[in-house]
Amino acid sequence: GAFSVGGTDASACAATASPSASPSRAPTWDIVDCDVVLTDADKASHAGYITNVIEVDTQADLDALEAHVAHCGAATEDVGGGWRIVGGGLYIHNSDDIVNLEALRNLRAIDGKTNYGYSLSLRQNTNLASLAGLRNLRGVLPGALDIVENGALASLDGLEGVTRIDGRTNEGSGGTSLYIHLNDKLESIAGLRGLTGALPGDLYVSYNGPLTSLSGLAGVTEVNGNLYIAHQGKLCLSENDRARLLAIVGGSSDVLEALGVCIELPIAESAALL
Repeated sequence: GAFSVGGTDASACAATASPSASPSRAPTWDIVDCDVVLTDADKASHAGYITNVIEVDTQADLDALEAHVAHCGAATEDVGGGWRIVGGGLYIHNSDDIVNLEALRNLRAIDGKTNYGYSLSLRQNTNLASLAGLRNLRGVLPGALDIVENGALASLDGLEGVTRIDGRTNEGSGGTSLYIHLNDKLESIAGLRGLTGALPGDLYVSYNGPLTSLSGLAGVTEVNGNLYIAHQGKLCLSENDRARLLAIVGGSSDVLEALGVCIELPIAESAALL
């Protein structure tokens, strides 16, 4: 479909008329007062059954998105400026030329999720090395957070402003709220340290090679789905860590397996691991 701009602000229309780079697909969404508004007409090109989505798979897509919202100004830590996604979620998938997300530095909120329940999904981005461009993303994600197979990603720094995940996917028999899987260089998830409260669905952390700590999850008070933390050969969980995790699980399944061997630490240091 053709790109269109909602609202009546002529200067805003002029500002968004000439993106600096051509997207690999024509956007179908509207911009209304710096809200990128998604509907079920906004479909993923690789899987048309996924709707309510902004799909990005090249740097050109990112550059074009940045150009479309350039008139919205800079996001700041206090609520002003920037732009947000409404009515859907953001997929950044299957890219080999996206290295960072600086084009999204003025994204301040994702107030929606796809029809599959994702607010933010970062999957199979071979060279994505930094999420710092998401540093102004703040508040609640209505849907799941999905970080899978990003081979160059060493940390989740940039997601500190996410304070809660209120949703879960609607795939399969259950649903996942937080899925961190197969990120070969991921050393730290401390960037999730702003996350608080209950997760409505599953918490899944596995096969992230160098990960040594779950410190970014200290604010999670309940997991209302299942818990799966496994195949993390360098992750040490003390008995206290394990007891705390198992105590907050409300689902029918909890798996803590194939983890690293713990070295005895002073109590203060051990407590800091989680």
